[in-house]
Amino acid sequence: MRRGASASPTRGGLWRKACKVLVLGSLCGDLGSLSAAPYLTHLWTYDSSTINPDPVDAREILNVGLNSTVSSSGSIAFTVVTGLSENNSEQRLFWFDKDQDDTDNPAPAYMSPTWESERLLPMVFRRDHLVYSVNGDELHSLYREDDAFTDQTIGTFTSADTSWMSEKARSPGVLYVFEAAVGDTSFKLHAYQILPVATDELLEPVTVGVDGDNITLYFQTVADAMYQLESSSDMATWTEDGAQIVGNGAQLLIQRAAPESGETFYRLRKL
Repeated sequence: MRRGASASPTRGGLWRKACKVLVLGSLCGDLGSLSAAPYLTHLWTYDSSTINPDPVDAREILNVGLNSTVSSSGSIAFTVVTGLSENNSEQRLFWFDKDQDDTDNPAPAYMSPTWESERLLPMVFRRDHLVYSVNGDELHSLYREDDAFTDQTIGTFTSADTSWMSEKARSPGVLYVFEAAVGDTSFKLHAYQILPVATDELLEPVTVGVDGDNITLYFQTVADAMYQLESSSDMATWTEDGAQIVGNGAQLLIQRAAPESGETFYRLRKL
């Protein structure tokens, strides 16, 4: 969807701006789907190098990506299990964000301070909030505010048969690949962006209106499907515009401020 930039306060000026939006906006879905970009693109790779805190420790990997959980924003939380044997193991909790400034070898957003003998289980991930358990009976809330992480113990459960059930986050189009084998002393984490293939996954607005300085977009959605509004100034590079949206099976209304100058394209991507 493309929106024009007339700033005229007159009735005629607003009419001209609305016409430009309507005429050019109908091209968005088709043009956006003609991108030559591959449908699966590499975002970044993390290389842990050696995981041994002390070479004498001879620490080896027993499991990587155990109980990995992907958040609604694409961040991933997982544990790495290491040790001298399966009966002498320790774990560490990792948190990586999908979007990284350093795509060569980004650092974790969070890594538990030390290797622990307790069993760590990532359970629910909502953007900047991770819920995990320790040894199956202790509940933790790990959250990020202003780039600072806080880990709170919420409570403990005395039953040895404690079980957990929670709604899982609907993750965006991102694929994570763990590269490691039992006995290795390092691991790699690869992140890939999954782009839509079918043109019906790139939705265009069926109606556009201009009310003062705002533009209103309408999209037909599928009930309970997840969508992400994206914007672009050149239809080549697209960025997420706002939070993810849950479809309701009817028309979805989205409002954005009209640009002071230039042009902005919109598309709604089905996740």
